[in-house]
Amino acid sequence: LDKPTGGLVICAKTQRPLQKLSLAFQQRRIKKRYRALVSGRLKEGKGVIDTPMEGKETRTDFAVVAYFSPADLRDRWCVEASDRLPEGASLVDLWPQHG
Repeated sequence: LDKPTGGLVICAKTQRPLQKLSLAFQQRRIKKRYRALVSGRLKEGKGVIDTPMEGKETRTDFAVVAYFSPADLRDRWCVEASDRLPEGASLVDLWPQHG
């Protein structure tokens, strides 16, 4: 993971769990979810991002979890966040489908 990123890394200790884990990802039984703090207030509560990236088709479903005003950011997050996000910010869950 990148330095400012938090998350869970799944590892297998032996070959058999690795095969099962790989199969679960291939069969899409494991769902990836990302959470992002996005500048401004998103107008839609749910939606799809399907803008091609590096010439490849992509699809990511998203849902707005919460909106934070600049005052909320200052009180709940940090003063630096409120300074960098004068329009407030939306907390968003993202589920990449492919791409």
